[in-house]
Amino acid sequence: MHTMEEFEGMYLPKSTIFCTCQDRYDRIGGEFNCELDNVNKALIKDEFLNEVNIEGIIYPFIYKDVYQSGVCYVIVALEKERDLKIAKYIYNIAKKKDILTIGIGIKPSLSQNKEFREICDSRIEMLKNNLDSLVLIDNEILENSENIILDDIEKQSNDNVIATLKSMIYPISLPGVINIEVSDLKYVMSGNTIAYIGFGSASGDNKAEIAAEQAINSKLLVEPLKKAAKQLLMIEGGPSMDLMEIYKATKKITDVSDCDTSNIFFGAVINEDLKDEIRVSIVASGYDVEK
Repeated sequence: MHTMEEFEGMYLPKSTIFCTCQDRYDRIGGEFNCELDNVNKALIKDEFLNEVNIEGIIYPFIYKDVYQSGVCYVIVALEKERDLKIAKYIYNIAKKKDILTIGIGIKPSLSQNKEFREICDSRIEMLKNNLDSLVLIDNEILENSENIILDDIEKQSNDNVIATLKSMIYPISLPGVINIEVSDLKYVMSGNTIAYIGFGSASGDNKAEIAAEQAINSKLLVEPLKKAAKQLLMIEGGPSMDLMEIYKATKKITDVSDCDTSNIFFGAVINEDLKDEIRVSIVASGYDVEK
């Protein structure tokens, strides 16, 4: 881990986000527009995917993006077989250079694709075994929320994808109060493992502990936090966030975790736009999930 002073002047490894959906690519581009010049976005267009010789078309397109990266993120709509093929292909290229490849898998809700939900588990298992790690986001959880319509599910799903990306990219790419190294991220997110994400946010009194508690109890954190073998925590706050608040948030989480504290890594970054708000994210990995 590095403090802000140590971080200045360091080489910042490039993170590349691969996406096959134009709308989601545009959203990601808006969120990572100019604040991070070491984040690359790559859209794999339909005309590439429709070719008979997919590998011959895609290889020169992604080869440079992969090999210039410290970490590759692949956004995968689990019902689309082409997305799975792309993820596997990027992983096979990246592992030749020991480049970390993290998939963010979006599982459709029943209303979005009922037929696929019934055959999804085997596809998740196959994808998990062809990535360093697979972060699962289940849209059915959003559908079970009150007063939500299909368009809201799509928007919130995209919001969750972006928040998941930030939880892993910010601690290694933004000069922060505390930063982590790619090697730390690789330790947490390697081993062909399933991972889940939890988010929390709060303002006012005790905001750090409240945000941490929300992240611990997040519905997206499908498996209990204490079952996770490894964790990555990210605390994001306004200019007034201090070290005691960071300590309180991390302690709240480590107190409910069964894994060794040496397997828990955390970063903390300042976001001027948050003012009094603190946001906490947990990426929990190393679950022995066979479903």
